[in-house]
Amino acid sequence: MKIRTHMLLGIFAFSLIISKSSAQIPSTFLPPAKTSQIGIREFQERQLLDPRIALGGPIDATKYRIGPNDELTVTIIGNTPEIIIPLVVLPEGVVGIPDVGNASLNGLTLAESRIKIINLMQELYPESDISVILKSLRVFTVRLTGEINEPGIRYANATWRVSDVLDQAGGFRKWADTRSIEIRHRDETVEKFDYRDYIKFGHQENNPLLRDGDEVYIPGSNFSQGSIFVQNPIDISGFYPYFKNETLIDFLRYEDIITDQIDLANSVIVRSNEMGIQDTIKLSINQLNFKLQPDDVLILPNLQNLVYVDGEVSTPGSVDWVIDRPASHYVGIAGRTTDAAGMSKIEVTRRNTKEKIKGGDPIIFPGDHIYVPKKKHLIAKEWFEFLSPVVSIILAAKAIGVIK
Repeated sequence: MKIRTHMLLGIFAFSLIISKSSAQIPSTFLPPAKTSQIGIREFQERQLLDPRIALGGPIDATKYRIGPNDELTVTIIGNTPEIIIPLVVLPEGVVGIPDVGNASLNGLTLAESRIKIINLMQELYPESDISVILKSLRVFTVRLTGEINEPGIRYANATWRVSDVLDQAGGFRKWADTRSIEIRHRDETVEKFDYRDYIKFGHQENNPLLRDGDEVYIPGSNFSQGSIFVQNPIDISGFYPYFKNETLIDFLRYEDIITDQIDLANSVIVRSNEMGIQDTIKLSINQLNFKLQPDDVLILPNLQNLVYVDGEVSTPGSVDWVIDRPASHYVGIAGRTTDAAGMSKIEVTRRNTKEKIKGGDPIIFPGDHIYVPKKKHLIAKEWFEFLSPVVSIILAAKAIGVIK
């Protein structure tokens, strides 16, 4: 009985040791959370606890405004041994300078803060060279709201731009208007950000820097100005918001409709006039700057990037189209047989116009049909081989009196 009691006590004590040691394991060594929601929270907490958030580039001392938790270093070089004084900006926006007192840096830029600190300390160290550097940037919070998959708090520093926090938010919702994102600052001013423009063209100058306490708001698409309906065989069909003075090429770019997959030569716009009568406007490659109007219906067929070859070839069927290649290129891929007539006898049927081109070696366009005929003497031979038994049957029939 005593042995069992000792064993139970030993197991209990061992479990206490294990549980205590497990509680002391740092969170960074724990396995990642199974759900994405918990993973996001852990990521944000680690951002908040670790101020060493990656810098997005150098800061501008004339624009960066000092705030709580910024760390400064004052270095004094002169007649005395070098003195290094660390300063931390307190929540009130002040720093405590030894032998000088508190100095308010609230609202000052880094450049202005340097001048103020140096002027205050110059009286104590008149013959010394005093410098002030920003040792560490503070981490602040911004809020993501609106049509985004993972709204909530994000942590950043003053070198981060709006796109940096948007890229962490799991993408936009279906009806998000990413052209009209608002950055709402604490001073009640608002900046606009066109995320689509930034992604497509990389205009960093239009990608605002974040500030402490910003709200990044992603609005829903505004159909109050009208809509554009796209009709297409694949998944781009549907309604899109209309924007005033938007051209066809701008619409295709901003809505991620890949133009090299669209047959613009056979695309049309169906537009109703003031009388309600529908007009059909045929588009072309040269009309990409055509201005859209509210409630236009844009019919965009897919580009057929294939050429069709049949006749006297080894593998009749479709061949991938290549720009500026002649008919002989596709006939060669399909494998011209020994019975095939020369290139002067081929027939090309244009997809768009149904025009037939006989002979030569014309440049081929998507959807064209190439027919390779047999040599003439082989055609005559085939007819002779076909007619011989027929003639024999007719002669035999006459001989026995079936045919008079």
